[in-house]
Amino acid sequence: MKHMNNNMYQQDGEEADSLEFIQMISKIQSVVKENQRLKRQNHHLISQNRQLAARNQLLELQMNEYMSLVQEMEQQVLVQHGYALDSMSTKQARSKNFLYLDDSGHTYLISYSTE
Repeated sequence: MKHMNNNMYQQDGEEADSLEFIQMISKIQSVVKENQRLKRQNHHLISQNRQLAARNQLLELQMNEYMSLVQEMEQQVLVQHGYALDSMSTKQARSKNFLYLDDSGHTYLISYSTE
């Protein structure tokens, strides 16, 4: 009888070890699956980040181009403003007309007489 009980105890112990082993394998499999899911998500985010970086670089290039155009236009306005002032001062020297362009883009004609 003792031998039989010993044998049964061993089987129960082996079954418990076997069950614990199966549970550990199941946990490992779920961790591996979660790891694979996170890797896929990470690759997706890396891809999105690269796309956004490329779009950002393109927008920066466009912004630089627009800023250059704005500077050119500002320079043209200043040159035209200078021509307008020169033209008015030579044609109407007696009445002293001045064209004034303020920072907001409004143009004012200031006149006064020297008499």
